Amino acid sequence: LDRVGKTMKGVRDIPGMRYFMPFLKTPYNAFKYAFIDRGPIGVFYGESKRAIERGKLPGASSADKAAGDMAMARLIMGNATAAIMFSLTANGEITGGGPADPGVRAALRETGWQPYSIKVGNEYISYMGLEPFTSTIMLGADAAETYMSGAVNDDDGMKIAASVAAAFAHQLTDKTFMSGFSNLVSTLNDPTRYAGRTVDDFISSIVPRVVSQGERLIDPTVSAAYDAVDRIKAQIPGWSSTLPPRRNLAGQVQTLGGAAGPDVLSPFYSSTVGPNPADKNPNRAKRAYKMFQEMVDVRFSASPHPDTYDENIGLKPLEIDKFHQYAGKHTIDEFENLMDESSYQDFRERAVAGDLLAREQLHLRIRGAIQLARGRAKQDLLDDPEVG
Repeated sequence: LDRVGKTMKGVRDIPGMRYFMPFLKTPYNAFKYAFIDRGPIGVFYGESKRAIERGKLPGASSADKAAGDMAMARLIMGNATAAIMFSLTANGEITGGGPADPGVRAALRETGWQPYSIKVGNEYISYMGLEPFTSTIMLGADAAETYMSGAVNDDDGMKIAASVAAAFAHQLTDKTFMSGFSNLVSTLNDPTRYAGRTVDDFISSIVPRVVSQGERLIDPTVSAAYDAVDRIKAQIPGWSSTLPPRRNLAGQVQTLGGAAGPDVLSPFYSSTVGPNPADKNPNRAKRAYKMFQEMVDVRFSASPHPDTYDENIGLKPLEIDKFHQYAGKHTIDEFENLMDESSYQDFRERAVAGDLLAREQLHLRIRGAIQLARGRAKQDLLDDPEVG
């Protein structure tokens, strides 16, 4: 570690901080490799900048000049690689972190899309296991997605700077080994919103990773956990099967994706574009895929179905599972009915063309359809022979 790294290492000596920063040396040096020695920061700061300046000084030795040339070569290659990744992302050949809106991102994932992946035919294969090169690829991909989102300044120079800055900030918090530190920062900034999630992550960490990984291999179904005990049970083989599954907006059971190569060893997670292959109802899978694709196309962010009947009546886990199944069925039905209306198609055409007012009207109609579906699901729940 350099001087800055050693200073950061001292932070880990504060009681409790090792949970939030379990690793430092490897991620810190990987960060330096991608962003300083071979990235945009190295042009203005760090050893690369100093080496280049030493090589240009009057009377510089041949060794200094060679070191300066090598530092310049690393910067050119690294930034050129990020620029190529920018282009590949714009062409749809690789992906970055995806839409910033969590609802739109969730709908996109339901179509088979996967973040930080290379698209090979009809399959996405993650490149997250390629550190330290991952950061360089991610930088270009995230910058491209931010640039194309339209969420940055209109001036070209400002667009590029804002895109890189946003991508850079994303890299610091999206790495697996930085998730604990990211949770800590979020909790300190907004404890009301993020403290619960940080506590949940801490509870989940009680189960050894080898045990939870074994559970994932035995049963890839994502369990619905509603309290601390459930979060522990969800990671233990055998116990996880006592919990109901987590379901998406269409009522489909959510499952973990596979991997390219041996699942237990491969760091390259994969996902196939198209209807959910884990859905035992092929017809529903096709209808749900079409619904989620439409939500992505019109940039609609849907909230998950609630876990309560209303503000006064809660639901038990089995009742929640029943409600989500009913709500998913009616959501698909109501969405299809809405898409068949000529007025919807008129709003859609204008919204896709960039008419913000038409998009707002379109989103209001979709929310209305989902609310209608949930209302019908409540009635089905009351009439259910098992829990009604």
